[in-house]
Amino acid sequence: MKEITVSELPGLGAGVRAPFVLRLTSSAWHCSEVLRVLPGRRIVLRAVPIASSHDDEGDRILKLFIGRGHVRYRAREQRGLVWLLGADLPVPGISGSFDEPGLSGLEIEYLPGAAVIAPQDQTAVEAAAGLLGRMHDAGLWQVDLHLKNFVTTDRGLHAVDGDGVRRRADPVPHGRGLEDLALLAAQRPPSEDPGADGLVAAYAAARDIPPAATDEFARKLARARRGRLKRYLRKCFRECTEFSVTEREGFRCFADRAQGQAVLDTLLERGVFTRDADFLRMEAVKRGNSATLVRTNDPGVIIKRYNIKSLSQGFRRLIRPVPRYRRAWMCGQLLGFLDIPTAKPLALVEEKRRLLPGVAYLVQEDLGTRDLAAEIADSGCPDTLADEVAVLFAQLRRVGITHGDTKATNFLIHQDRVHLIDLDAMRLVPAERAGRGFGRDLERFLDNWDADTRAVFEAAFRRAGLT
Repeated sequence: MKEITVSELPGLGAGVRAPFVLRLTSSAWHCSEVLRVLPGRRIVLRAVPIASSHDDEGDRILKLFIGRGHVRYRAREQRGLVWLLGADLPVPGISGSFDEPGLSGLEIEYLPGAAVIAPQDQTAVEAAAGLLGRMHDAGLWQVDLHLKNFVTTDRGLHAVDGDGVRRRADPVPHGRGLEDLALLAAQRPPSEDPGADGLVAAYAAARDIPPAATDEFARKLARARRGRLKRYLRKCFRECTEFSVTEREGFRCFADRAQGQAVLDTLLERGVFTRDADFLRMEAVKRGNSATLVRTNDPGVIIKRYNIKSLSQGFRRLIRPVPRYRRAWMCGQLLGFLDIPTAKPLALVEEKRRLLPGVAYLVQEDLGTRDLAAEIADSGCPDTLADEVAVLFAQLRRVGITHGDTKATNFLIHQDRVHLIDLDAMRLVPAERAGRGFGRDLERFLDNWDADTRAVFEAAFRRAGLT
């Protein structure tokens, strides 16, 4: 079996796989599962000491801290867990701790059946809201609050992250506590917002206080979500766990690591972006002056090329704060992050030139070509379809997103769901300022249809509270 030593730990990346033997200075461990890796900073493993039997009774969670400040980070994690334990809150016990040159670690109780809370699991998220209320009553709070701070286990819900725990002498004030609860609720997609009242009720019951008004919490949730979305958008253009940024063959490339990196590597190897004739020989979905859309030989992948029509357009692209192709890339990631159906962007490839920008290529999922107009022409517009479109618009309005071009061909039917595409003009604005743009989106959409179909959609929009 592969062995890993202390000196190799800083070089471990997110792709490390178990099982392996970990040999530390003072102990050895059989590691059966890699739970989390922050390269150069932290590694979390499911492991058992070599000296004990390799059955589940000996399993522990091994949190290893490496790099500069490893002793401080281990101490902070340990201190937070001790505070939670001292408040009689459900957290895993600490079996031991150790410090070695270049490495610090915690041995933590293994919780059978531990699983991260799914954002759609209303019961589990309400339990997390209740546990958050108990923490606040004990004067404890999380500075980096998210759903991964909690896991469901065979013994119920547990808090598992001590690193971000802070303590005060008296309970957390109710107003500040509601802001934290809003941060927790903002981890969920907007489709789950109707369950927010349940979270508020669970939190209030845990603290024995009256529930906050729905409108008050909705405002806090909107602010929390907007801050979270802005932070996420910045990630789309930098090297991080989710995205890669590379410069290859005269191009700057952004890729989704999980789904797009392998696709991008294949396309670069085939020279798709360097041989224009080969690109134009691929199956054309749309040919236009500003953009060319082709279907590749790779199943499920299409490429949208943003052309340079003229020298003046090149200058406009140079001075534009966010070019259309970058907006489409980040807004596609944003909709996926919000669980709003769209064609997932897999990679963005930008041609590098000395003066003016070159062409750019957006690699996306291929959702086919059946759009909403074709669907309605063939099968009519039942209330269920109109309601699905209305829910999609309601989710956009809730987070302050305007699309900018809601013609029928920008709504594709894929796997019996309506997907929103062509995000070049999409904007994220404060929800309270999105009214005019959102109204234009609705009116442009309704202009697609004859009087009878328009009436069906108008009724659905009223049911959804959009008009």
